Parts: sequence; structure tokens; C-alpha cells
Amino acid sequence: MTRVRSRGEDIRKFILSQVEKHPSDISKLTSERFGITRQAVNKHLQKLTAEHALAEAGKTRSRTYGLAPMLEWRRAYKITPDLAEDVVWTNDIRMALDALPDNVMNIWHHGFTEMFNNAIDHSGGSEIVVYLRKTATDSQIAITDDGVGIFKKIQAALNLLDERHNHAARTAKKVFDQYTSGDDFGFNKTVVPVKLAQYGNDKLISRSQAKRLLARIELFKTVMLNFEGVDSIGQAFADEIFRVFAIQHPEVELLVMRANSEVKRMISRIKDGSGSTAE
Repeated sequence: MTRVRSRGEDIRKFILSQVEKHPSDISKLTSERFGITRQAVNKHLQKLTAEHALAEAGKTRSRTYGLAPMLEWRRAYKITPDLAEDVVWTNDIRMALDALPDNVMNIWHHGFTEMFNNAIDHSGGSEIVVYLRKTATDSQIAITDDGVGIFKKIQAALNLLDERHNHAARTAKKVFDQYTSGDDFGFNKTVVPVKLAQYGNDKLISRSQAKRLLARIELFKTVMLNFEGVDSIGQAFADEIFRVFAIQHPEVELLVMRANSEVKRMISRIKDGSGSTAE
């Protein structure tokens, strides 16, 4: 490959990587980046447009550029006992994503089949819609269904008052150790965002708020209560957590994180007995 051809490819790669952020000034940006004239840049823009890698709109000085979809389709799948994610992948998705590098295809294979299978098994819906868009620089897939949604389903399954009370667990392997302790390798730690117990501008003052926050946390050995975004807590709220619950579940370790000085003072009052209240 000659130096001129190599430089030309570098320029076109740069244009493709930056055009979405700079649709109206990509010519100026490229000219400054490579020290070439606007006319020279325009030749590359024309080439990419002719190859359908770019789409242009407007005329002369008002002209803008963007990535052109090289492939774009939408397909609906009825959820039936015969619908299988591996068949959809093989027959439709893999063919559409053809020519991507093996490592990228492996990522798409795993991500698509997991998401599509979740929609089949857990959405409670009747149809799954897949939207696929492929450009010169990237590929995008959106999977939607007409089901109830994961948070509503968890809310119903766990009989939660509000879907915000879900305790989400990260799935990335590198953070698994944050939620395990000891040698049993079980998930026995959890982080509870205390702010989830708050509705609108309501203050965290009642025992019922505390009880909703504490729902099912007795299943864990260590509970980290994250007070980020909580300005203050009431005496009854704190008492329900740090006295009543603590007495009822001595096997559960309650840890406090990201609490401000006012919240810490209230917790200390309850723990040393100076602020406890009758139930």
C-alpha cells in the first residue's frame, strides 16, 4: 500500500469516526487535523458519499453529513413455544451482521441471544420486535417487547409496593466479589440505596418507610445502607432500622455508607440508646 493511499484511508477513517459529532464542520475539522485544503477534504467526502458510507443534506455552506445506514431493518417475532433465540440469530441477525470481525460477532452473539431469550421467557408479552442498523463504523440492535417490563415483573413477584424497591445486582464478573464474603462464594452482601424509600419530597421519618426499605434484606449477611442523597432521617425511621431490626436479626451486619453528619448523629443516638422510641 502506497503512502498516499494509506494517508487517504486514514483521512476517511477520521471522517467516519467524527462526522456524527461534527455534521456541519467535518470539512474544517479534517482540514485542520491533516493539514490539507478544504477542497482535498471534499474529495474524500464525495468518495464516502458515493460509496453510501455518508449521507449528505443541504447545499453549499449549509451542507451537513452523517453516517448512512448500510443496512436497516425491523422485524417482529410472535412469542410462541417454537420461538428460539439461536434460530433467530442464525437465520436473521448473523446474516445481517456478516463481515464483522470474529470478536465483534462473538459479542453480538452473546448479547443478542441473552436479551432475546429473556424477552421470550420473562416479558410476559406476545411479540418481540428487533431493529437493526449498520453503518460504516458501527452496528446497533434494539430489542423491544410488549410485556410488562422487568421491574414491574419483579415488583409483582416479590409483592413490592413500588417497582423502585428492586435491589439490582450488577452482573459484571469484576464486581461479584463486592457481594460475597467468606468461603461459600454465595451472594450474601447487598447495597441498599436508602433514597429509594423516599417518595418525591417526603422525608424519611416513619417506621413504615423503614420497613419497606428493609424488605427481604434478612436474606443477606452484610447489608450496606447507602445514604447518598439523603439529607436527614427521622427518629422512628432510624429506630426501626438500627434498633428494632438489629435486635430481631443479629446475624445481619448493618453498615452505613455515604451518610452526612446529621444522619450519622441520628444513627449514633439510636445505637447508644439516647434516641430510641417505643414501637
